[in-house]
Amino acid sequence: MYPINKKKNNFLKNNINCPLSTTNIKPIQQTEIKVIEQEKNLKTEFYWEKLKQKYPYDKNKKYCIFFNGCCCPPHKGHIDSIRDARKMFPGCKVIVNQLGSSKRHGIPSKFNSYLLQKYINDVFNSSSSIKYMFREKSQTIFSHKFVLEADVVIIVRGEEFEEFDNIKEVINEKNVRNADRYKKYIKKLNNLGIKVDFVYQSRPIDKVSATKFMEKLDEYKYKYTLNMVKKDDLYDLMGFIPDEVKSKDKYKIIKKILEFNTYA
Repeated sequence: MYPINKKKNNFLKNNINCPLSTTNIKPIQQTEIKVIEQEKNLKTEFYWEKLKQKYPYDKNKKYCIFFNGCCCPPHKGHIDSIRDARKMFPGCKVIVNQLGSSKRHGIPSKFNSYLLQKYINDVFNSSSSIKYMFREKSQTIFSHKFVLEADVVIIVRGEEFEEFDNIKEVINEKNVRNADRYKKYIKKLNNLGIKVDFVYQSRPIDKVSATKFMEKLDEYKYKYTLNMVKKDDLYDLMGFIPDEVKSKDKYKIIKKILEFNTYA
């Protein structure tokens, strides 16, 4: 397990696509763009779990679900988001683009990348319907075959905020900002007859998050520096790691994150 025990990380080599490899991905060529009849309804729509808005899934359409986030470090909540999307859109394709900042919480981006790929592999059994990418450009993402073969692309956003008096105004601002961010690719995909919508998953403050995970780890920093951390001490941290990951791997992962976080 990279970088645990300092052994060569054959896991990624043998089981998961290299996060930095994009050699097989070709960008959309201008000549491929086709003008679609105006009567086809491709207007981008926004659905918020917080407002109890349920996406109108159509079993006759093919969906590509796109996640784009830091995942520093990855945890059970990230995997649950993918799991929930696959339940909501049966048979969908999934693209996960990890930004993997090394500045947040002091965890190296390479280790964050390794962890997310391991979790995806352990939970979804190296499913061919999930494509992992690392710090990939939008041009590459939105020209991937999962996107071009879809009828609808769903961009999933996680929103974590407390109650506001002007909640509708806040939500509208986020909708406008995100639509503007992806407008270039929304237009290209619309011209190919592909609809692009946004789904905002609700992330209440008290649920699993990277921040909560690191706050819990902080309780063990002092013990770790004295080499006093025992396996039983870390049992309550296991809940931040997907259930499908083996217990022995969970323990090693937590100890490694503690090491990074303590001496960052």
